[in-house]
Amino acid sequence: MARPVTLVLSLLLLPHLLSAQPKHPAGNARKGYRGERWTLSNCAALKITPSSWADPYGALFPVGFEYYFGEKFGLGFDIGLPIFYVLGNTMGKQHKTLNSDIRFRAEVRQYFRLRERCRLYYGAELFYRYQNLELNNGDLHYMDGAIYTYDHIRGEKYSYGAGVFLGYVRKLSEHLLLEGHIGLGLRMVRMETDINTRTLVPRMESHFSSLVPPNEDRIGDRDLNLHLPFAIKIAYLF
Repeated sequence: MARPVTLVLSLLLLPHLLSAQPKHPAGNARKGYRGERWTLSNCAALKITPSSWADPYGALFPVGFEYYFGEKFGLGFDIGLPIFYVLGNTMGKQHKTLNSDIRFRAEVRQYFRLRERCRLYYGAELFYRYQNLELNNGDLHYMDGAIYTYDHIRGEKYSYGAGVFLGYVRKLSEHLLLEGHIGLGLRMVRMETDINTRTLVPRMESHFSSLVPPNEDRIGDRDLNLHLPFAIKIAYLF
């Protein structure tokens, strides 16, 4: 766990490095223009995240909102709802049906000016996701190292965690922004199933290594994983 924790702490130092950049002398200040305030007179934005549509375990349609505090800070949240409730997905021999899915996410950001209509931003996020699913023909790994083979099980999967990210936003028009970010964090995954391990013999008993993304459904009851946030967002200022 030491390595991912070290990476997360390293990202936390980025705002100090960015804020330490020398400022331009007053004599070299750029002339003001209509879009000097890159959010103009707007203090909020409505967002969608097209990158979430590509989730192979359940396409989400996240609708988000961000409120800007001046030109440097933002506070946002989004809720992700499934585009469809039933998804057939196969990875190898394993088949997964997703019955329901919902995700909540909150974030804070600090913006740094690059050019007139461009900003670099750094932020932190908290998130929670719930999935109700059915699994067929697979293996279920438990933290004690036991691996159980199943034909069909029902389960509920909870994912929650936190991360930091670094991104870039560009103003395309008076009311339209395009942004994207990548980051790093930690995620706890807890899964509850109707499998009765007391009546089954483990297929094998060995050490199960965590912190190996992607976690898929190999975690059994709970596991700690790397969280690698990635998003492309379109925002409308109002």
